[in-house]
Amino acid sequence: MPEKQDETEERVFVSTEKALSMVSKDEHIHTFRSPAVGMLIGSDMHRETLIEKMDKFKVELSGEFATNMNHGLVLLDASGPLFIETLKEGNRDRDRETGR
Repeated sequence: MPEKQDETEERVFVSTEKALSMVSKDEHIHTFRSPAVGMLIGSDMHRETLIEKMDKFKVELSGEFATNMNHGLVLLDASGPLFIETLKEGNRDRDRETGR
């Protein structure tokens, strides 16, 4: 059973394989972090580095706000949440899985 994030939203974890099916096949994949309220820092991460992070840390579906920004995946590493850009098809997969 997924862990509860708060009263209204369940955390939905996905496998690395599923996560990779939701992102671009390009060599670099866009990500962003939000180190402070109202601040977003984006960067392109090398695909192999991202795969290593996905294997090391649990990947989960993002909330509605990040998904609407086409960053439908997130993982929590030592630096905090890392939001990962997803393809529009991947966002539709998320909506089917979560019933949103």
